[in-house]
Amino acid sequence: MRSSIWCAGQGHAEKFSGWYGARAWFVTLTYRPGVEWSADHIRDAIHRCRKWLARQHGGKLRYVWVAELQKRGAVHYHLIVYLPKRLSMPKWDKQGWWPHGMTNTQVSRSGVGYLMKYVSKFSPFHAFPKGMRLYGIGGLNEQARAIRSWRNLPTWARDQFGVGELTRRACGLVVRATGEILESPWAVLRGAGGLWLYLVGDLPPRYADGPYSALDGRPCGA
Repeated sequence: MRSSIWCAGQGHAEKFSGWYGARAWFVTLTYRPGVEWSADHIRDAIHRCRKWLARQHGGKLRYVWVAELQKRGAVHYHLIVYLPKRLSMPKWDKQGWWPHGMTNTQVSRSGVGYLMKYVSKFSPFHAFPKGMRLYGIGGLNEQARAIRSWRNLPTWARDQFGVGELTRRACGLVVRATGEILESPWAVLRGAGGLWLYLVGDLPPRYADGPYSALDGRPCGA
């Protein structure tokens, strides 16, 4: 989760993202007392913001959000939304995008770095509502999505393959070019005291040096 959120922020900030230099806005959505959480609340709010942006600019909405529990146990959301510099983010409650409580909107100076401090608070003891998504990402282009997927691969897989060369399937990691299913060089065993990793194969030599090392002029995923 931490890796996905951080990589999404990096992808939105890259020159190839489409709106390089766009302004990042930090938005907080809170529930008023007595309003119960529902899975469609954040989805509908983002949909309304997306429609507004389409009317104002015509581009797609680029965002990252995380959920957090307040001390009183209520859910609230923190978002980073990227807009063209000529646009200002309106108040989501005033626009009717978030009719469930209060909102706060301000320019973000650290982009997705704002969200990382909330992610760091997560623990196994958080009692989030059943079925609740803890984060969401939208608006990344194909190249940024491929790089995020590559960064979320195990180290041994990144050492062998570059961006776009592997895909995840129910059976495991699959090499796009050959259909080969990769076997992990590590085995996970449950024992006294927790989980244990054992090396059962050979660790590959380092091949891929960063997310762009194997692109070789090809588009991601080719």
